[in-house]
Amino acid sequence: MNIDSEELEKKQESFTNNDMMNFYNKVISSEIINYLFIQQGANSKYYFSQVYRKNAIMNIFFDRKNKNSFVFEKTTENAKFFPLCWTEDYVLGIHPEMESSVENTIPDALLDNNNKIKKNIISEFDNPILIKYCFKKTM
Repeated sequence: MNIDSEELEKKQESFTNNDMMNFYNKVISSEIINYLFIQQGANSKYYFSQVYRKNAIMNIFFDRKNKNSFVFEKTTENAKFFPLCWTEDYVLGIHPEMESSVENTIPDALLDNNNKIKKNIISEFDNPILIKYCFKKTM
């Protein structure tokens, strides 16, 4: 379907905030499209994509050497994963404001005692909260 620019402007003017929210909700719930790529990253070992599908954020790692894929909503330590920057040894991530609890992105299972103390003094005014996820070293 072809729409000229004047017709498109008329459609945009009639699009209310409620319409926009309904459209957004349909997109992330996969009613309009199957999935939506929201992030990607890579290093020499992994390709990474993050997608919205059926109201969930899915993470996809692809191991370049072994050709294996890993798909998950949370890590094995029950952490949600929001990466920003990739290096060979770690990923720098963030605790987004939309997450109600720091426990959702930084569970105690990931932390040593020193970092647990740091986590316990985080307040709602400490924004942004950056997280360093280190890759496990393999022999």
